[in-house]
Amino acid sequence: MNPLYNAGIHLFRLGVKVASGKNKKADRMLAGQSETFARLNSELDPGRRYIWMHAASLGEFEQGRPLLEMIRRERP
Repeated sequence: MNPLYNAGIHLFRLGVKVASGKNKKADRMLAGQSETFARLNSELDPGRRYIWMHAASLGEFEQGRPLLEMIRRERP
């Protein structure tokens, strides 16, 4: 990866950690990130297959909806 990009990501994370002392959203972000993989491991069945679909906005979800519906029809 680009070293400048990596440095930017590290600076962002540092800024969020600093802000988390006074900003509840930043604090919740860090708490959620630290719990993500433990929660996934406890709630997902290792014997099943999953498709992970990320949509950052409602518009992106609506664009992906036909694909998601087709997958659900073909592989319930």
